[in-house]
Formats: sequence, C-alpha cells, structure tokens
Amino acid sequence: MNNAQHRGTLPAAASSIEDPRHFERLLARLSARFINLPTRQVDAAITDALREFVEALGVDRCQLIRISARFDEAVVTHSWARAGVQVIGRESLAKLFPWVLQRLRAGHAVAVARMDELPPEAHVDKASWWMAGGKSSLVAPVKVGGRIEGALVFGCTRQERDWDVGLVEQVTVLAEILGNSLAHKRAQEDLEVALRFERLLADISASVLRVASSDTEAAIGNAMQAIGRFLEVERVAFWVMRGVRFELEREWVSDGAAAPRAAGTGIDASHSLFGLLQHGEVVNLADVEAQLPSGCGNRALLAIPLLDNGVVVGALSFEAMHAARSWPDTLIPRIRLIGEAFASVLAHRRAIEQVHDAQVDAAQHRERLAHMARVHTMGEMSAAIAHEVNQPLVAIENYALAARRRLASSTTSDIGKIDELLSKIRVQAARAGDVIQRLRAMVKRHEYEVAHADLGRLVTGAVELAEMESRLTGLQIRIHMACAPTPVLVDEIQIQQVVLNLIRNGIEAMASGQAEGLALTVEVTRAGEAEAVVRVIDSGPGIEPGNEERIFEPFYSTKATGLGIGLAVCRSIVESHGGRLRYVPNPGGGAAFEFTLPIADEEEEP
Repeated sequence: MNNAQHRGTLPAAASSIEDPRHFERLLARLSARFINLPTRQVDAAITDALREFVEALGVDRCQLIRISARFDEAVVTHSWARAGVQVIGRESLAKLFPWVLQRLRAGHAVAVARMDELPPEAHVDKASWWMAGGKSSLVAPVKVGGRIEGALVFGCTRQERDWDVGLVEQVTVLAEILGNSLAHKRAQEDLEVALRFERLLADISASVLRVASSDTEAAIGNAMQAIGRFLEVERVAFWVMRGVRFELEREWVSDGAAAPRAAGTGIDASHSLFGLLQHGEVVNLADVEAQLPSGCGNRALLAIPLLDNGVVVGALSFEAMHAARSWPDTLIPRIRLIGEAFASVLAHRRAIEQVHDAQVDAAQHRERLAHMARVHTMGEMSAAIAHEVNQPLVAIENYALAARRRLASSTTSDIGKIDELLSKIRVQAARAGDVIQRLRAMVKRHEYEVAHADLGRLVTGAVELAEMESRLTGLQIRIHMACAPTPVLVDEIQIQQVVLNLIRNGIEAMASGQAEGLALTVEVTRAGEAEAVVRVIDSGPGIEPGNEERIFEPFYSTKATGLGIGLAVCRSIVESHGGRLRYVPNPGGGAAFEFTLPIADEEEEP
C-alpha cells in the first residue's frame, strides 16, 4: 500500500450511512468502482472512498491501516481528514495501540464512544489517542480471505459520538470491500514484482554461473549491484564462512550511502545475528541498530545463509542504512533463489580449490616416485657414470704430471707448453663437473615446477646422459630434429627423465644382439600446430603381442631385475603434462615409443 494522506473541507453530513438505503447505495457504488479498476488507480480510489466515509458518517478523519501478519507492525497507508484535523503519522502504530491490535487480532471491531470508557489495560492506547486529539473512534478489521490484513479507522476530534452495533457491521462490510481491492492491487503488484524478479534471477544466473572463471568476480559485482537496486537497499554483502567467522568476500554500496568495508572484514559466528546464519536460519530484522556490531550503523538487515549440501558456506546480506524498513515474508524464498546462485559460485570455487589441492598432492606423489625411479636409473648406470667421470680425472692426473715435469726442467721455452697443459686440465675439470652437475640434477629431490623450455634442448640433454652408457657398448644414438625450436611448458627434469628412460630401454633391448654398428634414433617432430612428438626407435626384438599396454602397468617388467615402474612413471609424467605416451611397432623391426606434448604459447603463464 502507498501512503496517501489528504485533508479537505466538508459540510456537515447531509445524509447518514446509518440509513440502510444510503448504505446500500454507497456499497453498490464502491463495489462497482473497484471492479476491474487498473492497479495504478486503486490508491486514488481508496482515498476518495475515505472522503465519502468521512462525509457519510460525519466524522473528522478516516484512515486505512496495514497490519503485518505477526501483528508486530501497523502502518497508515491511506488517510483523509477535514481541514485542520490532525492525522496519525506514518510511523508504526504497533507500540502506540497494543490493546486495539490485540482486539483486532481476535477478530473484534473496536468502538470507543468516550476515551474514559477504555479499560485499564488500554492505558497506552488511551494516551496515544489523546496525543492525536481523538475523542471517539471506531476501528473495523479489514479482512481478506478470512485473514486480518489491516483496519479501517474512523475518528472524531471535535465531539464524542456513539457507535451502534448496526453501524459497526456496516463499516465492517465497507472495510472488506477496501481490503479486497487492496488485495487485488497487491496481487497485481506481487505478480509484477515476481516477473521482474524472475528476469533478475535469470540475468544473475546467466552472468554468475555461465561465465568463464576469469570473469566470475566481475559478474558477481554486477549481480550484487542489480540486486541492491532491485531491493532498494544501500549495501549488499557477500560473506564466506571460514572456520568460525564470516569474512567479507565482496560488497556493493550505493553511491554516497556509506564507506565500503575492507575485504576480509570478519564477524565471529558467535555473534547473535550471525549465529543464526551459521545454523542455516534467515535473519530478518526491520530495525536492528542496537543489535548490530558496533560501527555498522544499519537500520534494517536481511541476511540469507548460503548452503552447499546442507552446510553453511557463506551468507548474502542486504542492509538499509538510513531508515527502518520491513522485509516481506514473500521476499525470502525469492532471495533464497539468488542465494543458491551465489552458493553455487562458492561450491564451484571450493571444487576448483580441491582439484588444485589434489593436483598438487598428486604431483608431489608423482615426483617422489619419479625421484625413486631416477635414483634407481642412476644406480643401474653406475658403471657408465664411473667410466664417464674417471676419464677426465685420469686425463687431469696425466696433464698435471706432465706439467710438473716441465716445471722441473725450468727452461723458458717450456712456459707455453705448461700453459697448454693447464688449459687441458681446466677443460677436463669442466667436463667432469658437467657430468656431476647433470647427475646431481637427476638425483636431487626437487619440487614440481613447470617453465617454458625448448623441447629439442631437453631431448639433447637426455641423449648426452644416455651416451655415457651407449659408448660402453659401441651403440650410437642419433638425434633427428625435424622441426624448429619447439616451446613447451614442462618440468624439465621430469621430461628428460622420460626421454632417458625410453632410450635406456632401447639400449637394453638391443644389448642382447650385436650392438656394434647399431644405432638408436630419437626424433623430435610436430603433429600439426598444437602438438610436439618425441619418438625413440630401436632395432631390438620389440614387444611381444598382447603386452603392448601391460608394459605400462606398475610393477610389470620384462627385465629379470627390473622394478616395473619406469614406463608407468613415464606415462604418468607425460599425462600430467597434457600429453600421451604409447608403444608403436616399428615396421623395420624393433620397437618405437612416442609421446606427445602440447606446444606452448610463449605468452602462456606457467
């Protein structure tokens, strides 16, 4: 109902509503007036009807009161009074007329001919009437569908008057006509609001739930602004439950309404209002200045808990900053629907965090297993490693002895030769240091970390490690780069581990035959614009039919002393990088293992 107060000048009553014929004519006129009346004209028609009531009854004022379902709020919505006659204001009348509301709640009209006739329990009401200048008053309940929605109040301020039973009954009928008209108006308004809300909910759902993750924050901000303006509030806050606190995730504040609060502002769930939210209850308070945390300065608060599988994960609050206001019960289910959209955002965010945590945990487990496999590989290569390190060490020793002999001769002509020997010592020391550095990188535990790298460089580094072993058997490793530098986003050590493992498998497969003159080929190519391919081809006996996939199972090995984790770890590493590892029969005999990796955009973030 819209507040509408009017004053006017009326002559003394020319006819009385107490005349049955006049009442019937008035009843028929009002009924006809409100039939099919457009919603926008209802308020004016009600005010005009109040004027007719004042004229017909010869009273000084007539007011229509709206009463809340809990009878804890009563507000004047329409008034008409004679010129100079005081009308009761727009503030809530619940505290001013508690006895009257109690009588109305019981379904009774209240007829007061003289204020002195009021019972002692109506002392508050009596004082309120005196303050408003009332001498006599008639209050008729306004019923809609058998439920009391308000009251029609007639007041006399100039003289007292009696209200007979017949008149009370007639006024009650008039009140029902107005009540039905208002109910029709409210139904139309509720329908319009519901349609607007449905459009708002559809827009919010589309913007919040269907956008890309990178755009979610902007969509949430726009949604909060749309809700705030729809509900005509000054502040909308999105809270996330962390531990026993509600922490402010984001908020919207209307221009000039209040200073925004800092993100992360927290309120302990033990606070009386937020404690209700923690238990999944709605907070719906019309005037809460005394109950809010110090410094909030709100006058009205509506807060909806956000639930994920029955667990409170956050809250959505709507705050009126400057004036008390009521939150209709019919609004709560609609706001809950919006709350579900925000709860879905939190659930989606939490799912992403859980997936990320799981991925980090899996990466850590994969690295521990890969580390164990690398240590085992280095152990198997110990003879080749010892040989590779021993060679520069022996050379260093020989060059040092030669330099010492030259120094003993003490001839000037030997200085150049000594310098040459020292340079050779430096080169061999660097060679030994390089071998140790590569081995240390392979054996050392490290955190999983991806970075941009050239795949060709990684493959070449792995081949150099494998050549320590291949040189002992006389087997050659050939590298065929069929493409330009290929950028990938990878953990370098793990990818080199995959290449080294595949090469060593090929070397071992070829070791049973005559390795002299044999070669193992490593190819780096591209498959279109999106993928790079690394292929390791040997000329060994190949894989027995039926074992093509089994060889990738953990703890399955075709080697008598193998752990059976090498290929399983390799496949896990490649798949964690977004690629595939598979066995391919080699048409020329032997086996070919190939794996793919996505080609990285150089602007792509690690």
